[in-house]
Amino acid sequence: MTDHDLLGHARRALHDMDDERALRSNPLLAHLDSRALGYDRLRAHVLRALDWLDPGSRDSAASERRGRQHAILLRCDVQRAPHEEVAAALGLSRRQFYRDRRAALLAFSAALREYRPTAVPARTEPRNVQLLYIETLRDRGEYDAVWHESLRALRDLRGGAREAEVWTVAAEAARFLGNIRKSQEAIDALRGLAECSEHPHLLRATALRIAICETALDWMQADFTKARARIESFAKAWDDERTMHGRDATLFGILLNYGAWIAIDAGDWAAAAEFTRRSERIAERSEVAHAPTHLHRLRGRLAVARDGDSLRASMELRDALAVADTHKAFAPIASSAVELGLALVASDQSSGFDYIRYGLAIGRDACGYDDFAMLFISTVPALLPHTTAKNALEAVEVVRARSSLLRRADLFARLAELAIFLQAGQHGEVATSGADLARELERASLLPAASEAHVISAEALLRERRVLAARRALRRASEMIANFGSAPTRARAAALGHRLTLAAAAR
Repeated sequence: MTDHDLLGHARRALHDMDDERALRSNPLLAHLDSRALGYDRLRAHVLRALDWLDPGSRDSAASERRGRQHAILLRCDVQRAPHEEVAAALGLSRRQFYRDRRAALLAFSAALREYRPTAVPARTEPRNVQLLYIETLRDRGEYDAVWHESLRALRDLRGGAREAEVWTVAAEAARFLGNIRKSQEAIDALRGLAECSEHPHLLRATALRIAICETALDWMQADFTKARARIESFAKAWDDERTMHGRDATLFGILLNYGAWIAIDAGDWAAAAEFTRRSERIAERSEVAHAPTHLHRLRGRLAVARDGDSLRASMELRDALAVADTHKAFAPIASSAVELGLALVASDQSSGFDYIRYGLAIGRDACGYDDFAMLFISTVPALLPHTTAKNALEAVEVVRARSSLLRRADLFARLAELAIFLQAGQHGEVATSGADLARELERASLLPAASEAHVISAEALLRERRVLAARRALRRASEMIANFGSAPTRARAAALGHRLTLAAAAR
């Protein structure tokens, strides 16, 4: 084969790892007995051949050059990063980048032809390339592939130090796909590891992984009592996170962030601020490069929901988006962009909607089904004045049609639909169903959302000219709105109360 042929076949071997038929037909793998070699072993052969190019240490000019070539293939052909971006990150001119890329592909093609899977012991642990591939799929939002790739990796990782990490990723992927059963299976596997771990120094990390996965499931299913009890139990047991480093700091920070988001959902602003403060104390020791994104988003959400301060929120959310964009963390990019757009839309409508559209376009692929549903639903109040009720309702139906929503997302979707029906003039139905939904939201401890439903129901009553009934409905919910309602809901309730006073005086 000519060098031109080798370069093309090497590129396709990396690009075709998810296509069994294409991979088996690659001429660089023709020396293997593909019928005897399973698909998983064939893929492992490709990944290990790539991993073989990594020299490990960079203690000489030759090893530095080889490490650079390995990085080019990993970033460009596995993680699919743009060539210009990779060249800039490695400090290479365009000419040097393509020279190194050519050398890397030729070295990889030689490794594929010479490196034999029979020489690898059956229990050889896959190295970082395989796990980086899973992380790449995760960043792209290809959660079905993440689930299957994780299971493949776990066949080689049994008993290894990173087994719990991969089970955690699998549990998250299944959860994002709305598959509670598979997610619970992964959590059960984590529990099994905790009970008979060969790595006692990882017991706390495994316990945190279980808590994170179970808390996330509880949250999605709107079981806030169980979720908050679990988080508060861990927060009290390890009350000084300043002593944590590395893996434990990373995982505990994630759990604290969940605590803050759940407290915001419940309207417990003091608890949300405290969880955020504690997470801030260990963010610098997190192994997650984009960890500050979540803190900026939490501070931004508190600024809007608790304080009604859109200016401060927009500052925090710009920082969140910048950090997420730097690290190409696509799901946080989507969330930060939408939240920034919502913070801006009142003062700069054009920029606000640009950010919202940008975030939704990324989030459709990068976020889990329920997460994207929540992201889209959050935009409905801002979009309603600029569209018809019919179009808004159809958009919500499209989001619902992607996958059956779990209870939390379903409740918020029903709240969005309630607002749409109010705009459509279905006042009688909204007055009744709004009160029912408000009670259901109260039982789920979603008190800010319940406050909003009460206000919508009272507004529907006023539009039906049932002034006394509207005043009673608003009065019954006044304490909840004052203590747990978001700042926009409190402002809306105050404006509605003023209108009711005027309406009563005019009678």
